[in-house]
Parts: sequence; structure tokens; C-alpha cells
Amino acid sequence: MPRPRRPAELPAPSLASDKRFFKIGEAAAIVGVTPHVLRFWEGEFPALRPEKSGGRQRVYSRADVELLLKIRHLLYAEKFTIAGARRRLEGEPEAVPAGEPAPIYQARSSLRAIQGALAELRALVERGGDPDLDADPRTSLRERETTRRGSA
Repeated sequence: MPRPRRPAELPAPSLASDKRFFKIGEAAAIVGVTPHVLRFWEGEFPALRPEKSGGRQRVYSRADVELLLKIRHLLYAEKFTIAGARRRLEGEPEAVPAGEPAPIYQARSSLRAIQGALAELRALVERGGDPDLDADPRTSLRERETTRRGSA
């Protein structure tokens, strides 16, 4: 019988995706803190009010996640106190830079992108090659990348 996956093994959500709402565990993974820290911050920062789903589960919007990244930046990078961070956000919230997503979140996102590229290469090899690649692999790969960027 396969063992159940632990929360640490679940894929992290992508901010680059079309996903509009994130569960508390997903938001915590992006911000790089534990869910209980997010619940604590809700009581300390009036602007942070996630919606509740029908099952009373917290659901964070993209704007909420961006605010959480700003809060984390103020508290952890700039070493503000909670009261100081609250005052700074109340004054000019758009002037506060958003911190980067957690390094583990960024690493997992990069890994997923690499795994996708490897899957494409594996499929290409299993098909028996590509006439364009057989002629000049560098040119063909550049053209595919240009096409991919243009459609994104």
C-alpha cells in the first residue's frame, strides 16, 4: 500500500499560474512561514482579511499573498516591529516593496520548469528525433524558445 504524501511533498502553487486563490498552506509555502504565523498576522494587520470558503477554510487572494510578502519583507528583511510594519503599511502600502517568494518555493518552481523541459526532450527522443533538430539543434531550439515566448 503506498504511503500518503506528507504536506512537504505536495507541489507548491505557482504565482505565475492563473490561480486566483490560495489555501492557507499554499500561501504559507509561498511566503516561507508556517500557517500559524499567517493566522497570527491576520490579527495584527487589519488590511489582511482572507475570505473563508464554505468549509470555513481561509482562502487568500493574489493581493493577500502580495500583502503577506510585503509583511514578511518588513518584519524579516527590514527588521520592523509588528507595530512599525503596521504603521508603514497603513501609510503608503504601495511604497513597500514585496519580498521575494521563499527560496524553497522558488527552487521547487524552477525544478518543475526543468522537469517539464526534460519531459519534452524525452518525448522528442522517444518519437525518433526531429528533422529540424537533426539538421542544426541550436537553431531549432532557439526557434522553439522564441515561439514559446511569443505565445506566452
